[in-house]
Amino acid sequence: MPTTNKLIQDFYLHISKTDQSHYNFKLNKPHTKIEKLLKINLSEDLLVDFRNNILINFLGAMTFPDKYLGSSLSRGIIKHYLASVLLLFKIKKKYIKYCRILDLKYLDNKENRVGNPILYFNETGVNITNNFYYSVIQKFLKNIKYKKILEVGGGFGKLCSIFKFNNKDIQYNIIELPGESLVAYYYLDTLFKKKFVTNFIYKKNDIETLSEDINIFTSTVISSDLKIFKDTDIVINTQSFQHMNKQNIDLYLDLFNENEIQYIISINRHHAVKPDEVNFVSYFDNKGYKLTESYELKAMHPRLYLSLFKKDF
Repeated sequence: MPTTNKLIQDFYLHISKTDQSHYNFKLNKPHTKIEKLLKINLSEDLLVDFRNNILINFLGAMTFPDKYLGSSLSRGIIKHYLASVLLLFKIKKKYIKYCRILDLKYLDNKENRVGNPILYFNETGVNITNNFYYSVIQKFLKNIKYKKILEVGGGFGKLCSIFKFNNKDIQYNIIELPGESLVAYYYLDTLFKKKFVTNFIYKKNDIETLSEDINIFTSTVISSDLKIFKDTDIVINTQSFQHMNKQNIDLYLDLFNENEIQYIISINRHHAVKPDEVNFVSYFDNKGYKLTESYELKAMHPRLYLSLFKKDF
């Protein structure tokens, strides 16, 4: 097991002492609340079953029926189980159909048992969603040569795992908030074991020993002068740019510019909804990242877009 209670304790002790000059990162209210809840609830025992307990509700946008409903509404009840199977079948069918519209093939990657998810005929909502993400992203990737990907807001690492299963030679880096990055490290290191090396980067000196396979960076080590992403080909973001405030967007754009990252692939809505959010597309444009291609992902949600941004350096 890669994550122990001692590591969790040492991790949060270090995070609390992090030099704030390297963590100029003001979170919006929902993320602040989630990070506080993760700090309280994270333990070695809960991580083993994190996809089948309260932790799963703190790890990004989970699709029903993957959310934990508690013992009073067990997902093992036959009526609920069969309804969930039918729902997942319909969603998957819709995604497959939409991929054909984009002249793509839906990649039906199998679900795994790390974190002990509730399986509906060996399927989960989050697996179907991330298979769809991976499949539609190929619309842009098939025309781009890449060896190094940076995912901003990688959740517990599901999309990363699909990429690595299908692209063994790439380096995949994730930036996540502290609590979620710790869960991502547990998930990916447990899943890949000796197949790929997964490094957890939450201290500045950890940057000296990066893996050629997977590196998970907690957002506390990210600053605009971090050159470690210098050779990154593509940034990927799924449904978190849309939630960021101006300060978050500016920090990431500085990071992308500092490292001369040319391409950004986004799956996000392009308009702000909540008070803390901004229209990130206009901020990208102001920093030279031009929207070159975009498709409305009606199969997922109206006004959700698969978009490619490009900047020439």
